[in-house]
Amino acid sequence: MYCTGGIRCEKASAFIRRETGAESVQHLKGGIHKYLDKYGADGLFHGKNFVFDRRVGAEASSHMECSKKSKEPVDNVVGRCLYCEKPFDTFTPDGVCTVCREPTLVCDSCKTGLVEYHCSDHIYLRNCYFSDLSRFNELELKNQLAELEEHLQRMAIGKRYKQKRKTLHRQCDRVLEALGEASSSIEVNMANGTQSQTKCRNCGAPECGGDCWGFHGLGRKDKISEKNVQSSKLPSRTKARATRSSANQRPAKLEQKERDIAEIRALGLAAAPSAYRSADSSLRCPPPCIRTLISSVKGKWCGKTILSVLQSEFADLSDAEYLSSLMSHSLIHLNGIPVKCDAIGLDGDSQAISASSILKNMDTISRIVHWYEPPVIVPSSISVQKIKIPDDIISENSLCDNYGNSNEALIYCCDKPASVPVHPAGPYLANSLTMMVEGQVGLEPRSLRPCHRLDRCTSGLTICTTSQAIAKLIQGRLDGKTVQKLYLARVKGKFPSSENECQNFMVSKECASASWSWMGDKCCIEVNAPIKNIDPIKGYRAICNDGKHSTSRFSLVSYEETSDMSIVACYPVTGRGHQLRVHLQWLGHAIHGDVLYGGPNYLLSMKEDAIKALVDASKTGEESQGLPNKLISENAAVSAKNLCRISRDGVDGIQASFSSAQLLGGGHVIDLHAWKYRVSFERKGRKTKKCKIDAGTMNSREKDQADVDDALVLMDFATNVPLWAKSCECENVSWL
Repeated sequence: MYCTGGIRCEKASAFIRRETGAESVQHLKGGIHKYLDKYGADGLFHGKNFVFDRRVGAEASSHMECSKKSKEPVDNVVGRCLYCEKPFDTFTPDGVCTVCREPTLVCDSCKTGLVEYHCSDHIYLRNCYFSDLSRFNELELKNQLAELEEHLQRMAIGKRYKQKRKTLHRQCDRVLEALGEASSSIEVNMANGTQSQTKCRNCGAPECGGDCWGFHGLGRKDKISEKNVQSSKLPSRTKARATRSSANQRPAKLEQKERDIAEIRALGLAAAPSAYRSADSSLRCPPPCIRTLISSVKGKWCGKTILSVLQSEFADLSDAEYLSSLMSHSLIHLNGIPVKCDAIGLDGDSQAISASSILKNMDTISRIVHWYEPPVIVPSSISVQKIKIPDDIISENSLCDNYGNSNEALIYCCDKPASVPVHPAGPYLANSLTMMVEGQVGLEPRSLRPCHRLDRCTSGLTICTTSQAIAKLIQGRLDGKTVQKLYLARVKGKFPSSENECQNFMVSKECASASWSWMGDKCCIEVNAPIKNIDPIKGYRAICNDGKHSTSRFSLVSYEETSDMSIVACYPVTGRGHQLRVHLQWLGHAIHGDVLYGGPNYLLSMKEDAIKALVDASKTGEESQGLPNKLISENAAVSAKNLCRISRDGVDGIQASFSSAQLLGGGHVIDLHAWKYRVSFERKGRKTKKCKIDAGTMNSREKDQADVDDALVLMDFATNVPLWAKSCECENVSWL
């Protein structure tokens, strides 16, 4: 194998072994250059060696150190012309691909009939992609544009075509610009018999044979000097830096956010937890309302019909008869235009789109619905601590923006109740943590940003802020693993408190890479077990050899013999999904209430109460005509209500629309509580003392007297311990 010994050669070796079945692939010591120095044309090498000078390809016999010449000439031409496939192996400066400038093998006979060349990767564009468009008439340009659009249609789906789509879109713009120019000059040139000349791909001069191009291009220095002189004569201006906006700051996202805010205000959904809450059952169930759900077309949807996407991607629309009813009442729209099913027909309805239409990129599908939310268990008021970011942290991290609102520089530490999602998602909107806190504290809708997530069934500390810069700062610390987390969990059985008691673990031996060890200095158990998402739909994860590396530490806090329950302090070293739940299950101490991972469901099911709350909310909506939405017409609102399965079928519709966990039938609350977070910030470039800031009281105290170059500022955030851990002494629990 000829190689230079780099990483590409290692990849090539692996490719050869895989494709040919060869057990051993050896590299040439010193590479092909040393080989040709020794053997020249008498060796096993055939063809030309690529060199980084104007020769491009060098004969084997041209190596100066070759000690012997071949006695008989050997036909070593291994290359072929890309167009006629005749033997040819000479690269020329002007024979470069007009699309990517890659050197291309084009023989002399083929060059006479070609003006521009295309490499093997872009040969399919030989009739529609050209750099010099001035030699084509209007009809030829239109044909090129049509062929380019055909290629774009075939590449409309998939990220692997992203760069190719950009290239073709740029060429389409150039062709359209050429079509917009006056065609008279082209016709005059054709009438005068002016023949098209090959122009240099780099400098555009007809007389240039491509010598200006490339690292070793002749006159390259003169060309660069000429460009510098021309640019110096132009008025100086600072070139705007091309930056891509963050996902949440792009125009489409901002428009969607404005629509959401207008809808929330129109419906009055940003309310405190006490609103729509039953004092007897602690269930919060807002009345139904009329909403518009909007979904942007995903890449995998492009090229498919509207009907097929609606039936395959939306579970509640899989029923063809029900979907047809929605379309007949104009409740489904594409880009704001009603979608009609083919069975209904489009006679006399010119303002509608057929359901068999093909979806394209940037399309949006919207649907008007009679919206119900599953109930959640909440207190009358959610515990929220407002903590100001210290000025030195703001200045050190270049966050010294002019905050127009004093709330911008605050962090909101929220004690999330179990069964409540962090942010609006799925069937949850008004019953999400951010929406309820906004209503309780008096913030604008959609202004509170969660810096991290907790599972819906988990309770505890959730850090939020209204500042995008501060949210990015906290999230960066989470991604950089400079945040320590401490959880409390209640598990079944007596959790071991010593190394001897750990011998009773009945762990599974299916995963060879999973292990546990006792850490004597911290009096805790460390689990190293990789985790893999087995069922993405249900969110079920398990310990597998091919999973992601995961490490957790556990320490016994207290044990109650009468109930056979243990309170365990949990410290996730890594941050995998469901990590603590999976590791505790593997140790044989599943979390109470966690039915997904084998924990006993000791809580009484509240499914009947949840269904009753939804039925009562439906009756309340009928009496008050539901929450009005001025953004939707009255006819559409009536149709959506009449076709709503919950309003139409009652209890059967409720059970068909929501899962058992959403209806609080089990697994909606588990005894896992996010208790404490410690976030560390570096203060670079200063010699100062390492200190710790208590975020709750904002008092600084000296931690040690050692001067360090990079001081570490620690901010601690904490919530109260949950009710099921009130009896144990959690104050003595330290970081693991």
